[in-house]
Amino acid sequence: MDVTGVGDLTPTVIGLAITRPGLLLYPLYEIPVFLTWLLAFMMMCFALSLTQLARHLVARHDSSRWRGAGRRSDWTANSLALPRAADLIVCLVLSTVLIWATN
Repeated sequence: MDVTGVGDLTPTVIGLAITRPGLLLYPLYEIPVFLTWLLAFMMMCFALSLTQLARHLVARHDSSRWRGAGRRSDWTANSLALPRAADLIVCLVLSTVLIWATN
């Protein structure tokens, strides 16, 4: 099993779990800054999820090619499928663009 199989959608699920109560309670308090921060946090979680999804797709493609070639089941993840520090930079840039687009 590859390391990105669990983490590709986890940030989005966590982001929804945290922001959902805040979005439901927003009409009671109507604090625009609070809504802006909630949406920014959700966009950051979504951007992290997208970067991990790309790694997961590479791992899944590599794994299916490995098994399709009739090799043993001792498959290990390709170096492109492993998370890197550059993913955080891509995540920050993507989340900045998403936050800018939603505001």
